[in-house]
Amino acid sequence: MRVLVLLATLLALPCLVFSAEEKKDEKKVEKKEEKALAKPAVRTVQIKSSIFQFDVRLTPGVPDPGQVEEVRIEMAEVPPVPDPIYGQSIPVKDAEIVAEVTDADGAGYTLAYRVHPLTDAGVYGFHFTSTRRDTYKVVLKGEQKSQKFSPSFRVPVGIWPIKDVDAKGNERVVPAESASSRMPALPGGIKAPATPAGPARASAKTSPMRKAMDEMGGLWVDLQVALFAGRKPDMPKVKAAAEALQKASLAAAGLKPADSDHEELGKEAAVALGKLAQAAGGGKRAPTVKAFEQVGGRHCNRCHFVKRWKVIANPEEFPGLLP
Repeated sequence: MRVLVLLATLLALPCLVFSAEEKKDEKKVEKKEEKALAKPAVRTVQIKSSIFQFDVRLTPGVPDPGQVEEVRIEMAEVPPVPDPIYGQSIPVKDAEIVAEVTDADGAGYTLAYRVHPLTDAGVYGFHFTSTRRDTYKVVLKGEQKSQKFSPSFRVPVGIWPIKDVDAKGNERVVPAESASSRMPALPGGIKAPATPAGPARASAKTSPMRKAMDEMGGLWVDLQVALFAGRKPDMPKVKAAAEALQKASLAAAGLKPADSDHEELGKEAAVALGKLAQAAGGGKRAPTVKAFEQVGGRHCNRCHFVKRWKVIANPEEFPGLLP
């Protein structure tokens, strides 16, 4: 009997060993999968535009909604012949850059930020905070030595993994021509941002309503720059821009086009802008940003989706019936 029990135990040993090895392999696979799916702490993107190369460092690599995204940009000129000092990459100093951040991967609502030079030569930076889960498109616009540039890259918020990005967060070099064409259209072929990227100047032939909208767009950009472009918001400028926008919104509401709800929308936006001006007058960033997001996310977007882009039929359907 003892011999039989011993024999049975010996026969079972290979199975036990095999089972233990299987579990180890399974754990290794699970760990690799977890590691591959983990969002990178830092993400790097390399882009070319004109004669310039941009090495962009994003921290965090994939932010969550409401999380501040820090963008560090190393800008260099790639000369046709290597420079005797810098070689194939010459740091570009004193570049004037504006970053345009648009949700819906370039088809939605645009915010403009001034990009600031940092300590090292050819290094610039800015930061922004996204309000919702989406893929944002960032375009770096500027001009240096009569050479215009506008490279772009994506910032997924709350979305991972993303196409063309490896597990370490590195994105492949994106040619300028493809970087500027990655703009999916909303229904009806809509690709226009909600606001202009800089102060608007309407022509003499432009309709009064269009002039009013252009004026508000320019003031909105001024407000964004005052609130987000610097290390600290310029609250007096934010307050002044919000008050000017409130006045312009009431003026636009008074134009009374054929739309029966236009006047009401303008007045509602003016009330929200008044709250924004009041928050800015208090000098505290958090309530001011909250009031700003309320104006942009609720009032500006609602009007644009209904009146300008005609994605939804009436204001009551916003945002529930958005595609």
